[in-house]
Amino acid sequence: MTHEEFLKAVQNERSFINRLLKSKAKRERAIKRLIQERFAHLEGKFCKVEDKLYYIVKVCGRAEDKEVKPIVNVLLFSSNEMMFKGDFKTLGFAFHPYYLGYNDLLKAEQNIVSKKCVFKHIVKLVNEMKSNF
Repeated sequence: MTHEEFLKAVQNERSFINRLLKSKAKRERAIKRLIQERFAHLEGKFCKVEDKLYYIVKVCGRAEDKEVKPIVNVLLFSSNEMMFKGDFKTLGFAFHPYYLGYNDLLKAEQNIVSKKCVFKHIVKLVNEMKSNF
């Protein structure tokens, strides 16, 4: 084999490898798009998983080895409790960035909570904070 034949063979392999990589990237994009379409109805909703309230911001996919797994970007709604006059009292609440995995995503889909219910909970926390002062 001459050097020119070698270079030509390497170029052919490169183009074959590039086609394979493009194909893999195309498949990953298609799977991520399918994940987005499947769980799009959850975006912008509140859910409850294991007694924690979450606001679902976005559902997307992440490639891991040979799998593409759905990942959920959420905001965790939590109350801030602090020691106040010898007792733990609610002195505030906040949303914290958080991620849910696939199993929690399925639980979240089954436990959608209405905004009305969430705002009732917020009003209850605000009344509790008012009573602490």
